[in-house]
Amino acid sequence: MMALVALGMVMAMLFGFGLTAVVSTPLSRSVKVIEELGRGHLGHRLNLSRKDEIGILAQTMDGFADDLQNRVVGSFQRIAEGDLAFTLQPKDAQDEITPALQKTVASLQSLVEETERLSQAAVEGELTTRADASKLPGIMARSCRESTTPWMRSSDL
Repeated sequence: MMALVALGMVMAMLFGFGLTAVVSTPLSRSVKVIEELGRGHLGHRLNLSRKDEIGILAQTMDGFADDLQNRVVGSFQRIAEGDLAFTLQPKDAQDEITPALQKTVASLQSLVEETERLSQAAVEGELTTRADASKLPGIMARSCRESTTPWMRSSDL
């Protein structure tokens, strides 16, 4: 009888260790990857090929990291390099990231167009031409309005 109890305890311990290895280890890795993503370290992946819920979770996390790295950071890198000639399609109606990126690109395109217009006017000797604040968003429009102080208005030239 004691042998059966001891065997049962050993089997329970083995089952517990096995369960820990199957569940806790991948979850612990997942937490570490999420922490790295939170620090902006987007190169980390789980690369689990399991077919259970933990595998699905890992594949979803890896896909999210891929999307952040390629779509979001990639877009910002293109913007930083001066490339505003790209489009992104929202993933669905609730996508908040893509519209924000689209708005950023559109704002910068407006700024570039207005700068080009002003530069062309200056080249043509039209020094009274001023920026059109209605074509610029937010702080750019405010800066434009503030730079057209009375001493800079065309009537004062």
